[in-house]
Amino acid sequence: MSARQLAKYDLVITTYGTVSSEVKGALGRDKMEKEGKGKMDDMKAAEDNEHVRSNESELLNVFWERIILDEAHQVRNPKAICSLSVCKLTAVRRWCVTGTPIQNKELDLYSLVRFLRFKPFDEYQMWKKWIVGQSPQAQDRMKTLGRAMVLRRTKDQKSKMTGKELVALPEKHIVEHKEELSEE
Repeated sequence: MSARQLAKYDLVITTYGTVSSEVKGALGRDKMEKEGKGKMDDMKAAEDNEHVRSNESELLNVFWERIILDEAHQVRNPKAICSLSVCKLTAVRRWCVTGTPIQNKELDLYSLVRFLRFKPFDEYQMWKKWIVGQSPQAQDRMKTLGRAMVLRRTKDQKSKMTGKELVALPEKHIVEHKEELSEE
C-alpha cells in the first residue's frame, strides 16, 4: 500500500509489533539496536532524531493527522525498539490511552512524555534534572506534569452538566455453571 493510498483512509489500525518491524526494517536492525543499547543520558528529544523517509516503510512516509497509542503502557521502556519506533512516526496530534501510565517506576512515564513530545521533558537530560528524584520538589514537579497531561476518568464519575454517569456501564451479571466430573 502506498503513502497516497494510506492517506485516503480515515483510520488505520495496526499493532506495536507491526510498527516496530516496519521501522526496524526501514532504518536497519543495527541502527535501531544501537539506539536501544545506548545510555539513557544519550537519549535526545524524539523530534531531534533524524526524520526518516523510506521506500521500505509506508508508515514512516505518512504525515498522520493523529496517532493514538492504545494500551500505551506497552511502550514504557524508552530504549525498547517498540518505543523508539512509535517516536519516529510523524503526526500533528498524539494521544496515549492507558489505565496505568506508571507501572513500576517514573521512567515508565518518560516514554509517554517522549512520544507525546511534551517539551522540554521529552529530552532525557531535562527529565533527569527536573523530574527524577525523591526530593519534594521533584515529586511536586512530577505531580504538576501529571495534572498537565493526564485526563483521568473513573467509572462512577458524573457529568457536571447533566449529573449522569459519563459512561453508563451495564450491570454486572454473573453466571455460574457447576459441573460434576466423572471418575475418568
